[in-house]
Amino acid sequence: MFQIIALAGTVALLLVLLPLRQILSLSFPLLRVAVSETGAPESSKDLFYIADKELTALGFEQPIWLSRQLDPDAPGFAKNLVAYRNYKDGTVVWLNEPTNIEMPNRLNVCWSTKLLDGRVVCSQAFDASVKCMATAELMAQTIDGHSLAVQWQQHERFRSKFECDFDPNSLTDDAIVREDGEAQNERTKNLYRDGRLWQDAKGIFRPDLAFAIRILWLMWRQPRPKDNKNAEVPLQRLVSLAEQLFLIQRREPEFKAQLMLFIVSVALFIILGGVIWGTEIALMILVAVIFHELGHYLAMRVFGFSNVQMLALPLVGGVTIGYNDKPTANGNAWMSLMGPMPGIILGWGILIYMYGFSDLSDYSEYVLEQNWLTTFACILLLINYLNVLPIPPLDGSHVVQALLPPKRFGVQGVVIIIFSLIGIVATLVTGFYLLTVLIVYQLFLVRSYFETGLAIKRLVKEDPRFPTTDRRLSMTRVLEVLGSVGGTKYNPVKRVTQAEQVLQALSTKTMSLPQRSAVSAVYCALMVFPMLAIIGGILLYFDPLAQERLQSYLDQDISEQVRFEENNRELMYLDPSKENSGLNNNIMFVEDNGVSANPHSGIGMTN
Repeated sequence: MFQIIALAGTVALLLVLLPLRQILSLSFPLLRVAVSETGAPESSKDLFYIADKELTALGFEQPIWLSRQLDPDAPGFAKNLVAYRNYKDGTVVWLNEPTNIEMPNRLNVCWSTKLLDGRVVCSQAFDASVKCMATAELMAQTIDGHSLAVQWQQHERFRSKFECDFDPNSLTDDAIVREDGEAQNERTKNLYRDGRLWQDAKGIFRPDLAFAIRILWLMWRQPRPKDNKNAEVPLQRLVSLAEQLFLIQRREPEFKAQLMLFIVSVALFIILGGVIWGTEIALMILVAVIFHELGHYLAMRVFGFSNVQMLALPLVGGVTIGYNDKPTANGNAWMSLMGPMPGIILGWGILIYMYGFSDLSDYSEYVLEQNWLTTFACILLLINYLNVLPIPPLDGSHVVQALLPPKRFGVQGVVIIIFSLIGIVATLVTGFYLLTVLIVYQLFLVRSYFETGLAIKRLVKEDPRFPTTDRRLSMTRVLEVLGSVGGTKYNPVKRVTQAEQVLQALSTKTMSLPQRSAVSAVYCALMVFPMLAIIGGILLYFDPLAQERLQSYLDQDISEQVRFEENNRELMYLDPSKENSGLNNNIMFVEDNGVSANPHSGIGMTN
């Protein structure tokens, strides 16, 4: 149960830190707005046509199209929008194309009314962006009306709370252009003056931590439409949303923001780990985890990954994320190997030094000076050998997938099923229930592997040189093929993620024979000890006589330690002036803090 609770806590932490990281990477651009004749974007013309009919029926008229130039350019910001006016109540409604892939069939809608006292009242549908910027001069709310008529009613109720007439001058073309441009820029600068935004070295406005947390909180609370799940999305719109998502995911926060998130995750690891394992063991596990993830981090940097972030996950381990737009199978394999390999080398190096070069003639001195090193070495080996196993989602499974042909996703799916089933049995027997849950989750992804494999097979058959250098054109074709393979009704986020997998697989450079040989040799060398341990464990499980001998040896070892400690206490009691009395006091001190003198007890405490 504890392991499941730890996993749930880790998922919750990721749901906080990863979106917060994305918010910290936001830029607040300054806008230059002008009247435009371009009209509705081709990918969303159907949505604008329907909205035009609804707004005309509600009494809104004289639409004016605007174009925005962003400084700097910022993915996720609409560059074309249209404003409709209602001259009876002074309301302006702003419409721009969908920018949120979770709501692909909804225009971004914002209702605003400027009052005679200069204040602006805003209501934004299913989006808290305007509410994040609310001030005494900008009163904003997030609304959930599923039609434009309902949204207008919600806005009117909100506006009626402010006893002031609307400003008729706010409905002119110049006033509308000024509201979307100069007024918006002034609000951004006010946020900077209030300390909620800061400027980086390039002069870009970015949110500080407190403001980012507020944005995240408002995003969580914003209503979500119920009519966009598994919706059928026109191909061109889905391609546009996929391209925006691609740019947003590559948006990297400043180094100090990344470092701050890493420090927060480390602090949580120490606090929670200290409560469960004790501070000393928690610090040992943390160092081992950071050493492991640092290997991944450096390898990602070497092999050209972008937007790389390392985080500690309390009670579970760690994670390093990044994006690779020019993937190679060799790079993917070494990126996975460089997590466990340094820790295994360091762990064995510590044990070899201790047992091969240390003077063990004085066992009591060994207990005091070397016990923590033994525990640390065992933690290093346990964590990293566990990750070497070819069980999804451990590092070993990624090495095995990298060794397989990158375009044979169907074969990878079969391999995942086989090793997942083996892993489920092994983790249930050994009590690693947290890993069991993670493995079962991998099985739910197998269907997408086979769909991806069918799409890749069809694309390669059509054109062996696919994908082209035109990313948008390639994405369009991939989504077309996935539509024929996986159906026309789907979750847009999952479909775009699947399309990215297809492009990644088709773009991945396969290994040469020397590269494959080197990766295979290193991986097999790392697997020697785990395989011997697994074979030994199986033989021990089916040999009761061997179990009795092992238990007898352990009981004898414990008895010898107990006698050794009792003798030391007697010597200290009879003659406190003995030369080793200070050492005995140290032994008692260590015991009082809950650390056993057994040099191998760290494994049990870690588990």
